[in-house]
Amino acid sequence: MQTVREVWLKLLRCFLTGETPDLPEDVDWNALAKLSEIHNVQGILGATVDRLPPEAKPEPPVAEALEKALLATVRQLTERACLFEALLKRFDAENISYLLFKGAVLRDYYPIPELRTFGDIDLLIRPADRDRSDALMRSIGFSVEVAGRVYTYRKEPEFYEIHTALIDEEINDNVVWRDAFADVWQHAAPDETDPNRFLPTPEYHLVYLLTHLAKHLHNDGAGIRQYMDIACLLHGEPGLDHAAVDARLEALGLTKFAKLVFFFL
Repeated sequence: MQTVREVWLKLLRCFLTGETPDLPEDVDWNALAKLSEIHNVQGILGATVDRLPPEAKPEPPVAEALEKALLATVRQLTERACLFEALLKRFDAENISYLLFKGAVLRDYYPIPELRTFGDIDLLIRPADRDRSDALMRSIGFSVEVAGRVYTYRKEPEFYEIHTALIDEEINDNVVWRDAFADVWQHAAPDETDPNRFLPTPEYHLVYLLTHLAKHLHNDGAGIRQYMDIACLLHGEPGLDHAAVDARLEALGLTKFAKLVFFFL
C-alpha cells in the first residue's frame, strides 16, 4: 500500500516529467491537498490532476479547490513576474548590475514557469552598488524591513531580498562557505539582451543550491520545492559539466550530501 507521501511525490514527479501517474484506488486527496498546501505546491498538484483521466480525478470538492489553486497561482505569479521585470528596468536605468539566482532563474526550468512559487525574490548586487540600490528601492515606495548583510524590501505584493553575497552567514565555526562563494561574479555571464543582467553558470548555480539546501536542513528544515528546483535544473541542463560540479562540492565538503540528494531525486 502506497503512503500519502509516496503518492504525493509520484504526482509531483509526473508534473516535472509529463508522465501520467499510475495511482492506487484508495487515494486520500484531502491529505494530498493539505500536504501540498504546507509545501506551497497546490498549483502544481492542480496542474497534475488536470491531466488525469476522469476516473482518476478526485471528487468535485477537492478537484474544484485544486483547480482554483492552480488558476490563483498562475495569476499571482504572473503579476509578480511582471512587477519584477519592471523593477529590473529601474535597475537598468540606474546602470546597476544585478545577478539573478534561485527562483528568478529556476522558474524557467519548470514545465509551467508560473507554478514555481516563491515568498521573496532574491537579487544579487555588487557591494559597491548597495547605497544606490537602497536609494532606488526607497524612492519607488518600498519599505525596508531589514538592513544588514541582506536588505529586505516590501511593497505588496512584492517582497525582495537584495544580497551582496550568495552566502551571508555560516552555519557553524567549522564551515566556511561564505568565502567559497565570494567568486560568484567570476562565474556569471551577462544576458545577451541586457548588459546589466547576469546569470550564474548552471554548474555554479547547482552547487549553490545544494549548499543552500544543506544550510536549510542544518537550521530548520527544507520544503519539497528546494528538491524540485535541483531536479529541474539537472533535467534542463543535459550538458552540465559534472566534473566541475564534483570538484567544487569536494572543496566544500558536500560530496556525500550531494550524492544523497541526487539518489532521492
